[in-house]
Amino acid sequence: MLRLTAILCGVMLLVVVAIVPTPAGAATSRQIQKNITISGVNAVQLAWWFQHIADQNGAYWKPLSPKNKSIYWVVSLQDAAGHIGTLWESDQTVPGGLFPEDRLHMQVKYVDWNTRGRAGGPGQPTPLNPVLPPPADYTPPYPTPLTPPEAGGYNGFNEDMLFFDGRGFCPGRILWSWRNTGNDDTAATAGRPFEVNLYCTFYLPYMEGANLPPSMSAPGYYYTDNQINAIWAVWGEMLNSLPNYLPKWWGEYSQDALARKAGWTVSLIADTPVCPGVTEKMMVWRSNKMMGDDPGNGYVFWAPVTHHTVRWLPGYSPAEVLGKDKLPEDEVVAGAISSDLQGNSLLQDGGGMMWYPASMSPIPGVYKTNKPVSRVTAAQVANFAKDRWPAPSWYLLHQSEEVPGGLIHRATRIRKLPLPAPVTQEEYLTEHQHLEGQFMATGFMIRLYNDWLKQKK
Repeated sequence: MLRLTAILCGVMLLVVVAIVPTPAGAATSRQIQKNITISGVNAVQLAWWFQHIADQNGAYWKPLSPKNKSIYWVVSLQDAAGHIGTLWESDQTVPGGLFPEDRLHMQVKYVDWNTRGRAGGPGQPTPLNPVLPPPADYTPPYPTPLTPPEAGGYNGFNEDMLFFDGRGFCPGRILWSWRNTGNDDTAATAGRPFEVNLYCTFYLPYMEGANLPPSMSAPGYYYTDNQINAIWAVWGEMLNSLPNYLPKWWGEYSQDALARKAGWTVSLIADTPVCPGVTEKMMVWRSNKMMGDDPGNGYVFWAPVTHHTVRWLPGYSPAEVLGKDKLPEDEVVAGAISSDLQGNSLLQDGGGMMWYPASMSPIPGVYKTNKPVSRVTAAQVANFAKDRWPAPSWYLLHQSEEVPGGLIHRATRIRKLPLPAPVTQEEYLTEHQHLEGQFMATGFMIRLYNDWLKQKK
């Protein structure tokens, strides 16, 4: 193993380069692994940055390196109905003659995958890209533990970037795996220093036969070691610069500073794309009427494979909480509780979702309408007669923001400090948010809302 130490922009990165041995025989893949420690950023921030790398044509990407020239979504966030599984292209200037005209052109399919398996059980990694799942011979350095955060799990996150040659061939991919290693909030400390340990694995399939791209004249690997090192240098420079450039979403939109003042910390941020034509009134309608006029019909439509039964608990529907049939169109009814029986695609402890009174939220909302939402366990549901407002161990804040062209929906999870173990971005809700984005961004939610308006008349 070769060890290199580099100091860039005043922040030390420990870079470890490892070449995974290639087994004897032809047509075998090759794995080149690099490891860095990034001080000044935590795992949730890093996850958000990866998921929004090409937003606003590189607003979060270009400032990190003068080599970055352009980046844009080929399949836009709106068209992809989520930030997972989108395709972007970028151009960087890399001197040295390794690439034509010193231009590194990357066409990348960005995907996210879950190392826990569905429903939190053991098993193979769960890919969100059904065409090219994670390679069978790749093992993530930081697989997400099978235990929940309360038992010390969730300190591991994994991403996958598939490189394409512009003609549909996939000659390489980058598999990312990272976790918090610095201020992990187990001592309830506030603010920095944060630190992330990140492994970057360049996975090179052996290109031959029908898999041989037109640009290659003979079987082999598409990228040379020098090209891989040049690509890594670009990524290393960006990642090294990221702690000095955290856009306003972290401080202003995530509410992390407000949460920490109240003794909580953000453990997840997941955004939808801009959902065309969706308004805040529709979001409020979805929340207040999500069970539908018939139990579950308005919510199960969102993800019918996942949701089997959704209904209001007796006495806790919005109409019963307010004591009237006419529901407000400008805010979610605090105090409503729904039970949700889900399948194996998403985690659910049983019980359902509760809209707490605004006064119970540890931090105020930055957006205008949706009140905090928390998952409720079956045991809490059974005890509601004695304890109507059980104190949750975490909150899931559903927030919405109207922007030009539509609406963004953000789910922010906060947990009470101190944490029993380091917690990073919690993966299943990223998949959850992808499904939610599909429901809203494809126009299905708009059609349901308009149908409801017609029935209302």
